[in-house]
Amino acid sequence: MVFERIVVGVDGSPEAFDVARQAARLLAPEGRLLLVEVVSPGEAAPAGEAITSSLEAIEAEARGEVEHVRAELGTGEVEVLEGALIPMLLKELGTAEATLVALGRPHH
Repeated sequence: MVFERIVVGVDGSPEAFDVARQAARLLAPEGRLLLVEVVSPGEAAPAGEAITSSLEAIEAEARGEVEHVRAELGTGEVEVLEGALIPMLLKELGTAEATLVALGRPHH
């Protein structure tokens, strides 16, 4: 069975990489593999201007994690989203019109 549009939640964990690899194997030849990591402003330092620089650092780290997965797979598009994990993933599933969602491990 193959899928046309797969959204994979990536968080830098080995489990997320494994599920991304498996999802890539299920992707239709002309399909779209979207590798997504969601960062939360709540993870940033809770003080003044430090929040902005801290959030930028978290986003940069997340982008690096997702880019690493894409490079290892040799395919996929990278998306780093900011917000609450579940609502942002659900929104992205709708936007991408995903035919499959793949997550490596539960957080919530």
